[in-house]
Amino acid sequence: MTRAVALQIALSALLLSVAGCASAPVSYDKPGVTQAARQRDQNECLRAAISTDERARILTAYQIDREAYVRCLEARGYTARRG
Repeated sequence: MTRAVALQIALSALLLSVAGCASAPVSYDKPGVTQAARQRDQNECLRAAISTDERARILTAYQIDREAYVRCLEARGYTARRG
């Protein structure tokens, strides 16, 4: 599995877990940021929040530290917004 495919799977898992746990969708906003810059920041924060499961199970080989992801976005000036 290529790193890009693994990242896409991890991002999908993150989005599904966030959607399943929250009563309302959460988005991260930063005034004046372009969509391309927002996507780049989200991808970089996601990469920083991924760790590998040493047992390397299929589809659970990556664990996402949601708190690390949120801290990363907040450190870049984003704020959480529900709904």
